Amino acid sequence: GEGGARVVNGSWGRTIRPYSDFCEDHDEGLHVYDDMVYVASAGNLGDDIERWGDPSVKDPALCKNVIAVGVTYGGDDADDLVSYSSLGPTLDGRTKPDVVAPGVEVNSAIAATKCAFEEWEGTSMAAPVVAGVGGLVFFYFFFFLLGAHPPPPPKLWGP
Repeated sequence: GEGGARVVNGSWGRTIRPYSDFCEDHDEGLHVYDDMVYVASAGNLGDDIERWGDPSVKDPALCKNVIAVGVTYGGDDADDLVSYSSLGPTLDGRTKPDVVAPGVEVNSAIAATKCAFEEWEGTSMAAPVVAGVGGLVFFYFFFFLLGAHPPPPPKLWGP
């Protein structure tokens, strides 16, 4: 991206709808920044099939050039999909989510505080796991396979 980001996480949802202007904007942005990967939470509507139907994946996860992430349990149950994980396909028939990751009993910061946290769960907790792995994969390929040398870290504070 413009600021040097290579992997971006979007753990927020919008609505279930056909391919939207929102997705088209994502397509344009990812065309401009073609070395960037966008990861998004698929949504937590999987156990409400009667209400939403099979295409339960939400914006921006349903966008074409976005990695949509579903949620599994962690530890010994990491192979088990959580019942509320959005299942897909999209309204136009594409298979989503693209991957799943653990996202239950995750410690997350509480925004209104300076340093408190609490346990959360859902695709919004699983998507950052995938984004983190994406960052590690990018680093490995760019710096080890292509032989690039990472720049020194920027100063965090001070002159």
